[in-house]
Amino acid sequence: MNLPKSFKNRFIISLSLFILLLFLVGIALAYTVQKKMIYDEINSITLLNHTSLEKSLSEAIVYDDIYTIFRIAETIVNNTPLYSNVFVTDKNNEFILDAKSTKKYPDSLLEKNLKSMDLKLSDMKVGRIIFQINETFIKNKLRNGLIFLISVHIIAYIIVIFLLHKFIDYLLKPFLNLVDKLESSVSFEEIDRNIHLSDNDPKEIVKMKNVLVELSTKLRKQVEINIEKEKEILKRDKVVSLGMMAAGLAHHIKNPIMTIKLLLGTIRMEIVNKDLYKDLDVIDNELKKMLNVVNEFMNLHRSDNTVISDFRVSELFKKLVENFKHYEGIKITTSEDDMFIRSDFNKMLIIYENLILNSIEAGAKNISIKIVKSQNDIYFEIVDDGKGIDEDKFDMVFMPFFTTKLSGTGLGLSYVQHLVSLLNMDIYIDKNYKSGTKFVLKYRYE
Repeated sequence: MNLPKSFKNRFIISLSLFILLLFLVGIALAYTVQKKMIYDEINSITLLNHTSLEKSLSEAIVYDDIYTIFRIAETIVNNTPLYSNVFVTDKNNEFILDAKSTKKYPDSLLEKNLKSMDLKLSDMKVGRIIFQINETFIKNKLRNGLIFLISVHIIAYIIVIFLLHKFIDYLLKPFLNLVDKLESSVSFEEIDRNIHLSDNDPKEIVKMKNVLVELSTKLRKQVEINIEKEKEILKRDKVVSLGMMAAGLAHHIKNPIMTIKLLLGTIRMEIVNKDLYKDLDVIDNELKKMLNVVNEFMNLHRSDNTVISDFRVSELFKKLVENFKHYEGIKITTSEDDMFIRSDFNKMLIIYENLILNSIEAGAKNISIKIVKSQNDIYFEIVDDGKGIDEDKFDMVFMPFFTTKLSGTGLGLSYVQHLVSLLNMDIYIDKNYKSGTKFVLKYRYE
């Protein structure tokens, strides 16, 4: 069923149909109750006739007083329109007579329009009386009752719908006024200014206005969050695009570099001049730098198969400390909290190693990794006491080729962000930390 677009008309039609359904159910229930009352009345009258006439009929049957039996049966039929006929039998169920003198004994006493009762005298069965219900009388009575019920409900329905229409007009008036005021607002900021409610307005309308203002504020904040997320997605897309380009470029650069390095080894063995030998060392060192840059390029595009498994965080921390034990003067402390997480152990190790190397290169002497648990997430905080990052450079840290180091390529943290995205995690810098640098890894529970 297609409802009209108007909220008011939808409301009226929906309630009208609901009330109509209630009235139809009411008619059906009233008809059922009326029908039950009629049949209960039949049972009561039948039982009353049987009780009051049982002794007279029983004595007449015993004394074979046919006239008395006929007179009693005829009186029942004439005085009670509920019955179309009354039959009387002896104790062996042999037909004696009926009030209409039809001499047609019912084929079966199980017919629904027959009510059969034993006639007893001193607790001894002497016969049976059978009341034949007048179906025509019952049907006419039920039909007349149904017509009356329908007529009353139709009149009541018309009155209720009229009152409902007036009530909805009264009920929706404050709401429609609020809608008109909202239509005059062209921005979120104008909603609070344009909607002026009076003391007579319902408190629900006042609450709705407050909710709308609050929602507009939240929506504005969410738009800002979405813009930031879109920027993040664009950054990641740039990394992926750059990685795809880098992979092809690195493939064509790496092979010639390796060829040159091999030839340098051959040439070095044949050169006696020490000055030329030093020049070859310079060339070899520069080639190594080129290879490092090429390898970092290739890392940006690498998407090695992620191997997900359950492991203890303490195992990851233990491996980290072991890998950096040869860095003299560097102290790495880890959180004592332990738990199982589900991720890629090797990729998580690479992420932490890159972040720790970044801290060491920034002059840090103390590096700590702490676990902070929340209801739905785990936060890993990597904190160092290095020189930190300037506030105006926070948003550029993960951008490819951005670096504050003289010899850096600016691809390390881009690679870290790439791995973090593969593991469905988040990484960001705590801008409020001023005593060095704090990176935060956000791990989501599955």
